Amino acid sequence: MKKTLTLSKNFSKKNFSYPSIYLGSSRSFNNSNILYDEYFPNIEDKIKGHEFCQKIYNSLILDLSKDLNTLHNINYPLRSWNIILGSWMRTFIHKIFENFSIIDKILKNYEIEEIFTFYPEEYDLYTFNCPSLEFAIVNEDWNCALNSKIINFLDLEKKIIFIKNNENFLFNQRKTYTPKRGITFKILNIIGKVNNYLKKNNYACIYKTNLSFLSEKKLEIKLGQLPQFLGDEKEIPFRPFDKNLRKKINLKKLNTKNKFEEFLRMILPMSLPNFVLESFADISKLSEKSFFPKKPKIIFTSEAFLYDDIFKFYTAKRTQEGVPYFIGQHGNCYFTHAHNNYAPEMTIGDKFLSWGIKENENIISTCNFKIIGKSKLFNNNGKFLAVFPPFAISGQPIFDVPVHEKRSYESGIKILSKLNEKIKNETLARLFATDRYESEPVYHDQIKKLNINIDDGNKSMRSLLKKSRLSFFTYDCTGILENLALNIPTVCYWDNTFGFINPRFVDVYKLLIKAKILFENSDDLVKHIEKNWLDVNRWWMDTNTQNCIKKFNSKINISPQAHSLDYLKKVLNREARL
Repeated sequence: MKKTLTLSKNFSKKNFSYPSIYLGSSRSFNNSNILYDEYFPNIEDKIKGHEFCQKIYNSLILDLSKDLNTLHNINYPLRSWNIILGSWMRTFIHKIFENFSIIDKILKNYEIEEIFTFYPEEYDLYTFNCPSLEFAIVNEDWNCALNSKIINFLDLEKKIIFIKNNENFLFNQRKTYTPKRGITFKILNIIGKVNNYLKKNNYACIYKTNLSFLSEKKLEIKLGQLPQFLGDEKEIPFRPFDKNLRKKINLKKLNTKNKFEEFLRMILPMSLPNFVLESFADISKLSEKSFFPKKPKIIFTSEAFLYDDIFKFYTAKRTQEGVPYFIGQHGNCYFTHAHNNYAPEMTIGDKFLSWGIKENENIISTCNFKIIGKSKLFNNNGKFLAVFPPFAISGQPIFDVPVHEKRSYESGIKILSKLNEKIKNETLARLFATDRYESEPVYHDQIKKLNINIDDGNKSMRSLLKKSRLSFFTYDCTGILENLALNIPTVCYWDNTFGFINPRFVDVYKLLIKAKILFENSDDLVKHIEKNWLDVNRWWMDTNTQNCIKKFNSKINISPQAHSLDYLKKVLNREARL
C-alpha cells in the first residue's frame, strides 16, 4: 500500500496524497499514525549497534581532536578531548545512527511514494552543550531537520515536498537548561564561599559525587580538609553560532566506506556543540577562575563529567598535570545494560568506583554510596507507590526509547487497572513532571480515570516512601537498587524483561524473579500484590526473598555499612599516592 512519510506532525494532512506515517520526535502518544516499532528488537542487535557507534566514535574523536587543537592553538591530548567532548559525541552519534537506521528500514518495509520534509539546508543541528542536546533529541523540529538531511543525503527517487518553517532557530538553540535553586542552596552557597576562600590549593576536588550532602561533607573532613561548596554553577554566556569558524573543520575522508559515517562526517562541523567552538576560550577561562582547587590531590565526581562544562574543562587540564581522576557510579544500568558498556566515564577516569561490580583493574568495588546515611522507609499500613519513568530519557544513547517509554506506561496502567478497588484507593502514581520533563497528558488522563491519585514529581521519593508499604517500578531504574540496598519492599515489571540486559547479568536479574520482585508476567504480579497486600512483610522477610536480595546486592549493589565512608577515604587516598 502506498504511503506518505511525514517528518513532522505539524505538516498538514490535507496535502498528503496517501495515508501517512509519521517519523519525528516519536512522542505524541495519541497520534495513531506514529511508527512504534523496535528497530533493534533484541539485545544482540542493540549490542551490535552500540559496537558500531563506538568504532565510529573512536575514528571521529581522533580526527576531530586534531582539528580542534589546531583551531584553538592548543595541544590537548586525546584523553582531554574525551573528557570534554566524549559524552556529547557519544549521544549525538547514537541519535544520528538510530534515525539513519530507522529511515533505512522504513524505506525497505513500506511503499513510500512521497516525503514531506524541511528544506535540508534550512537548519544546522548545533547545540550549546549536553543538556541542550537532550532538549534537541526530543524536539519535533530538530528531529525533522535531522531527518530532512538524511533524506537529502540518501538521494532517493521519491517525490519530496519541502516545507518552510517560520522559525529562524530550533528550540534547543534558544534555550539551555538552568537548574532551579531554592533558598537552602543559596544559604549553603554563601557559607561555602567563605570556606572556599580558606581552602588550600591541594585540597581534593570532591564535587557532585552522588553522596548525600552531609555524607559528602563528612568525606571531605575525613580527607583532612574543610568542607567545600563548589556548586555555584556559573551561567555560561554562549557566543553566537559562527559558520565561518566551523568551516575550518573538515572531517571528510576520501576513503570512507560506510554511508553512515560519510553522512556523519559531513554534518558534524555544523552540528558540534557551541562549548567546544565559539565559547571554548570563554569556558576555559571560567574553569581557571572557578572555586575548584588549583592543584587538587584528587578529583572525584559521579555526575559532573556529563553536564558541567566548566568542570570538564577544569578536569581536562588537571589530568594533563597528572592529577588522579575518579568517577563514581551515577545510578543503575552500569554494567547491566548494554549501552553502558561504551560509556566514556568508564574509561576517561583513572578509576571507576562501582556500587559492587569488579570487572577489571580500572574498576574499584565500593557500595551503593548514594544511600550512605539513609535509613529504611516503610509503613506497614501505607500506600501502594507506582513509579513511572520520565519521558525524554533518550538524552542517553539507548536504542528504541520511545517504544519502551510507551510500553512502560501502558503496561503499568494496565497493572493498576487490574488491582482490586481497595488497593486502587490506596495507590499513588508517581510521574515525572519537572522543569526538564513533562508527564504525557494521554497517560496522565488514563491514570486519573482509574481514580488513582498522581504526584507529578512535586514531592521527593523519600517523602513518598515514608508513607508506602510497597513500591512498584515500571522500568529498571536507580530507585530499585536504592530500595533493595535499604531492604524496602519492592516489585517491578517492564515489557521485554531482558531486552536491555547484558547477557552476562541475566542470571543476576533472575534472582529477583525467584524472589517474586521482578515479574515477567503482569497478571502474576497483580496476583502477588493482592495476595500480600495485608501483610507485605510475610513475603518480604521470607528466607527465600531475603537470601535472593542478599545475593543480588552482593553482585551489583552492595549495601553501605557504618565504615563505608572510611573505605571511600581509604580508596581515594591510596590511589592518590600511587
